[in-house]
Amino acid sequence: MNDLEQLLSQPMAEIVDQGFSDKIINDIINFNQKRTWLLTIVSMASALLFLVVFPVQQWLIMAKSLFVGESITTNSFSLAELATLSQQLSQPVFLMIITICIIFFVTRIES
Repeated sequence: MNDLEQLLSQPMAEIVDQGFSDKIINDIINFNQKRTWLLTIVSMASALLFLVVFPVQQWLIMAKSLFVGESITTNSFSLAELATLSQQLSQPVFLMIITICIIFFVTRIES
């Protein structure tokens, strides 16, 4: 038992790394970058699929009619300006661009 205690009390010899730690760190960084881009692409493709499959434009038109019809105050916008803005926001191309930008930035912030 005395020999074991003596062996355990001695400091261990330095381990030669030979660049192993740097290689592992670089592999982790590369994996995270690929994962982030893959997540961004999958999210954007899902958003495009959602925009194609579901009647998003009709939902926006319905929401615009509810918004303009019931709960609008004219303090900040005139009704004509708000109707024009709502009409522009309900365009499918604009909606798709905004959705893709939001998903892209949200997924990039994660990394």
